[in-house]
Amino acid sequence: MTTTSLTTTPLTTASLTTTSLTTTPLMTTPTMPKLNQKKNKKLEQIQKQNKNKKKIIRKNINEQIKSDIPEISPNLELVKQQIALSTTTV
Repeated sequence: MTTTSLTTTPLTTASLTTTSLTTTPLMTTPTMPKLNQKKNKKLEQIQKQNKNKKKIIRKNINEQIKSDIPEISPNLELVKQQIALSTTTV
């Protein structure tokens, strides 16, 4: 009986290579708070402007009401007099 042995050699040798990937952030963290601060300041300015506009509108409405009251008051007095006359004559 004859024994035969078969030996194989690899055609290519496998080599393991590692690559490292480093990325740089597009926006660095110190600039982010600055942007947020600018946005917050702008938002605060808008809110103050809106609050001031509301105060002015309320003031104008109150002034209009006050200016209308003297016109109503004489009419109210006439109505009271007419009611008094009508109740006394009956």
